[in-house]
Amino acid sequence: MFHLNLLERQHRLNAKRVLRRHGIDHRMWRIMVMLREEDHQSVHDLAAFGGFDRSTLSKIVDATEESGLVARQVDAMDRRRSTVSLTDKGRAMIDRAAPDILKLFDAYFEDFSPAEVEQLMEMIVKLKTAVQTHGLELERGLLRETA
Repeated sequence: MFHLNLLERQHRLNAKRVLRRHGIDHRMWRIMVMLREEDHQSVHDLAAFGGFDRSTLSKIVDATEESGLVARQVDAMDRRRSTVSLTDKGRAMIDRAAPDILKLFDAYFEDFSPAEVEQLMEMIVKLKTAVQTHGLELERGLLRETA
């Protein structure tokens, strides 16, 4: 797991460098990409899906909203809840920055065959599922601690 942590950290640094050229923070980018996949998401859902705690996500959404890249709307049915959506400016930013991010991913995988990439992705999904499952078991007190 140590290597996965290092991998994630280095990718974050690489992505920061690429996105800095576009005047955007990598955390803002993550939110915008999630909204590109499914627009009009609640702050709660964005936090859960993106792996952010809610207070951190709120600050990121505030900054992204101030930049005009997303808009927040209060839910008409439940005024305690708000949804976040991409603005036209946010979509345009993704369109400008995405090719540079994709070049970064292409560079990562240039020494891999398509079969190796597919196998790696399958293994990562399998590992992610196992980590999430055991996390839920720990949360519910079902997984015993080892001595």
